[in-house]
Amino acid sequence: MRRKLGRYLFLILVFAFICTGTAYGADSLDEVRSLIQTRFYQDVNEDVLTKGSAQAMVEALNDPHSSYISPEDFTDYLSSLDGNYVGVGMYINESKGQIQVVRPIPGSPAEKAGLKEKDIITHIDDKDIKGLTSSETAAKVRGPEGTKVKITVMRGGQTLHFTVERQTIEIPSLDYRLIGTEVGYIQLYSFSSNSAQEMSDALQDLTDQGMETLVLDLRDNPGGLLNTAVEISADFVPRGPVVHVVQKGDREYTLRTFKTPYGIPVAVLVNEGTASAAEILAGAIQDAKTGVIVGSQTYGKGSVQTIFSLSDGGGLKLTTAKYLTRGRQDINGKGLTPDIMEADENKQFEVAVKKLGSEMPLFDVQMAVGSKLVFVDDQTFELPVSPYMEKGTVMVPLRQVADYLGGDVRWENGTIVLASPTGNYKIDSVSKVIKSAQGEILGQGAIKEGTTMVPARVLADMMGFKIGWHQKDQMIYLYDE
Repeated sequence: MRRKLGRYLFLILVFAFICTGTAYGADSLDEVRSLIQTRFYQDVNEDVLTKGSAQAMVEALNDPHSSYISPEDFTDYLSSLDGNYVGVGMYINESKGQIQVVRPIPGSPAEKAGLKEKDIITHIDDKDIKGLTSSETAAKVRGPEGTKVKITVMRGGQTLHFTVERQTIEIPSLDYRLIGTEVGYIQLYSFSSNSAQEMSDALQDLTDQGMETLVLDLRDNPGGLLNTAVEISADFVPRGPVVHVVQKGDREYTLRTFKTPYGIPVAVLVNEGTASAAEILAGAIQDAKTGVIVGSQTYGKGSVQTIFSLSDGGGLKLTTAKYLTRGRQDINGKGLTPDIMEADENKQFEVAVKKLGSEMPLFDVQMAVGSKLVFVDDQTFELPVSPYMEKGTVMVPLRQVADYLGGDVRWENGTIVLASPTGNYKIDSVSKVIKSAQGEILGQGAIKEGTTMVPARVLADMMGFKIGWHQKDQMIYLYDE
């Protein structure tokens, strides 16, 4: 279901303290030089400090997490840390010298324009981006709201051009739901300024719904704000240390939590894309032994960045410290080792639930409007298209959901045929009318992004399953009596 990612970036998210006061100096070059001398976490050679521009000076550090941010981009950069930014709404990945679309945000301008996962970005506004980093590419994509940006991609050897209007993007912090009747599931996407409150709200809502155990999904979470990681850790670990921060000269201080955690049994899912703040949270839970970590080795980003505003209106993101986990694990370049190694990400949820000692009955299939994530018994998969609401009816992908329920979908002379335990059904490829073998009209299908969608209730009836609906979470579940 998930891709194995190297270092990736959601356009603007960083793992950082924020220092909003201006760093004073004769000009921005002097400011950057002074900050590198005094705040960079390692000593630097004199030739670094003699570079003729702030950009060149930062690049000479050879630190992938430090960067100079131009005045044109800095305001938007800061606003992104609040969980919003102006852009097109997509995750991008820097890999082997190419910028790849990891996935567009559901409902974003990027998704609506037709950009897809694994697209390789080659040009922005007809300018070649070869050699640019993810951060530099993101800066070219961002711009004033209402303006348009031209994005050229390679897809399967074909060059495609998209013109996308920039909008204010609200970055989702998390998604959550109750799986079955008692297993809570929270997928945390990032650590922005509003994530801690969203986490608290999700935990309270799941508790009210009867949650007895929790699966916390940190897979492919690139991190975010350090203070947010500490706040969220307070929901899962006892009062005491969360992370130890080591600055230049081995000066160390400890960030602590003073709250009483929920105390609910928790399993944390991690993979190679779990980085920085996500590793702090997972590491704190592992070290405090308040939960079990399941998955594969994490990314291993054990450094801290501070953002400084400069007098020219630009900014400097500088690595100012490294960190150790609650139990003083140094994960930089190594990552966290899960308590239970499971390489198959489709099976990790199953392993987590079983480790929690849960024998709870799970629904056969469970989905939510607007989310591609689907739970099939105790495994997780990803749908090609998210379920959506159309005139009060939830539409779901026919082929995939039917397959999960034991059906078989095939083409016969221009007609889609569903073979199920209750009989055969036909969907006209033109009108999308759904009929029984006797010719009875059962409903109306649709095509979205090349995928045949059908009403969930109709599909459940055809497959001989019952269907339930949870209004608050916009969730449907199918189960066999």
